[in-house]
Amino acid sequence: MSCRLLFFIVLSSLVLGSFALSEAQESVADSSVGIMLNIPADVLVLDEVLELDVKTATPEQFRAAYRRWVDRFAGTRVKDLLLNVNFQRACFPSKTWDRYEGEGKKDKHSAWCGRLATVLSKGVDPYAICIRRCREIGISPWASIRMNDHHYLDDPEKSNRFWQAHPEYRIKGQHRYDYAHEAVRNHYLVLIEEVLEKYDIDGLELDWVRTLPTIHHSELEEGKTKLTDFMRQVREAADRVAKRRGRPIRIAVRVPTRPAVAQGFGLDVPTWIARGFVDTVIPCNFYVTIDNEIPLKQWRDLIAKTERPCDLAPGTDHRIQAYPGGPVLTSNLETLRGFSATMIGRGADRIYLFNHSFPSWYQFFDANQGVEKSMVDDSRRIIEEAGSLSAASSHPRLHALTFHDQEAPGTKTAKPLPASLTVESPADFQIDIGPKPTQGRAILQIGLGDNVKQIPVARLNRGVCKRIDDLKAADDPQALSAVGLPPLYGTSPAQAAPRIVQYEISLSDLRSGQNRIHLSLEAESDKDVKLRVSWCSIRLVPPTSDENRSKENE
Repeated sequence: MSCRLLFFIVLSSLVLGSFALSEAQESVADSSVGIMLNIPADVLVLDEVLELDVKTATPEQFRAAYRRWVDRFAGTRVKDLLLNVNFQRACFPSKTWDRYEGEGKKDKHSAWCGRLATVLSKGVDPYAICIRRCREIGISPWASIRMNDHHYLDDPEKSNRFWQAHPEYRIKGQHRYDYAHEAVRNHYLVLIEEVLEKYDIDGLELDWVRTLPTIHHSELEEGKTKLTDFMRQVREAADRVAKRRGRPIRIAVRVPTRPAVAQGFGLDVPTWIARGFVDTVIPCNFYVTIDNEIPLKQWRDLIAKTERPCDLAPGTDHRIQAYPGGPVLTSNLETLRGFSATMIGRGADRIYLFNHSFPSWYQFFDANQGVEKSMVDDSRRIIEEAGSLSAASSHPRLHALTFHDQEAPGTKTAKPLPASLTVESPADFQIDIGPKPTQGRAILQIGLGDNVKQIPVARLNRGVCKRIDDLKAADDPQALSAVGLPPLYGTSPAQAAPRIVQYEISLSDLRSGQNRIHLSLEAESDKDVKLRVSWCSIRLVPPTSDENRSKENE
């Protein structure tokens, strides 16, 4: 063995071993499963993406700007770039669907429609430019179609004229198209066929999560059959184009995280897989909160019943809530590392990110000091570290208890928080941490109300956890505010509950995968106490972390 090779092996082992994986998880490759990154159409006309004046820029300046923007993803974990081509209207120079022709009703959330119309009026096709550049730098280009988008339906200049002309094609009581109607299915099939013919893509994502329902629950079984036939038509259209081009076109579907919920909306994903209509399943939350308990084993079991291989790309939107109506946090590096570690530990083939492509949402300032004193820009690190087990293992990561934010008629999913805690009724939770660390610190964080004097005893997998100082925003490096989001979007558990009490977890008590948390009131004085638990998370801090070093030096 050469000295150079020996040096490389030793150096690699030191870096990756600083937050070593347990023996139970050594079979999980590190590495990186890579990212599927969905780019909403409105991102393509942001000032921070184009870095030019939309009204005065020339077509060549636009082309150069889009090439520069795609180049940002070179050398990152992004393997597949999914470009969203429609909301209610087409966002590209379509010949089959209405295009955006102006801003319509003016509000800050839809001004992008007018900017896009200006770009298209100059003969610039952002999608063609971005797809070509993706191929040049080795990123796989995809198109993403929202199958029932809910934006701007009350605005005649932004909603599709097909929508305006046919109220009979809508689900009763819902602002959604009803796919029970052949005319609705044909409306979308025409768009899909145009996109397949127009753009040299490797894959097509059908985003059913944007927005359910697509079938009235009273017509579920018949509607399920119609949706399956629609998927057959999509597969046949993709195969026709693929055969002519000499390479396959993959089909992905974004669906709710629970198989039963997807079925409850008429999305018969197992049948789609078995019949070869789908190559990638993206189980993903809707919007309200990241789902850290996506049951990949259930999905794997469904796929295993077929002879056709199918990838799993668990996904997440950018918001985090512990319970419906609770305080809203936004994703950051710690929560995305935690999500990646859990999902890779469960066998993910990719990590899918939705709404993680607005750069300003990952530019933060210290809420306690002010923007001039402390600015952090994590927008680059998000796409460098998500989807990587080594990044999750060598930096702090957070595993928060959340809930599934979609329920179909007839389905009900667990919402563990908020929980009531009394002497007679302890509280039990489960959190999956992915591969277990063997070094560093593990901290249990529990959210309680204000003015709580009685603190519960905490056990993790039967081991008693040691009480340590509360988490306070003023002392928390994660207590930042996102520059481009409303003030209610925090980034730290300290902003998720009136009081966050903390406990040190012995690493010997941790397990790879699921960990059971048991909270109890055991003192004689606690017999009449009733606590409300509104947050639960486990934070893992490697020994190489600066804050871990400072803790050890105290």
